[in-house]
Amino acid sequence: MNETRLARWQMVFLVKAAYPELHAFVAAALERLPNLILDEVKLKRERIEDVELQTELRFSLFVETTP
Repeated sequence: MNETRLARWQMVFLVKAAYPELHAFVAAALERLPNLILDEVKLKRERIEDVELQTELRFSLFVETTP
């Protein structure tokens, strides 16, 4: 019997970008990698008039492993 298991890789990306670019990046990553999950998003803006957001993106990537 061949058992396949899943391993979970967790990644954190610190990104500085405007919201449209950030949204495009996340959408493209999730579309290209069906085994990728967006776990958490933290957004911060230093001043209300700032266009760029300081963002923390936490992803999980699930990959098959064999014992």
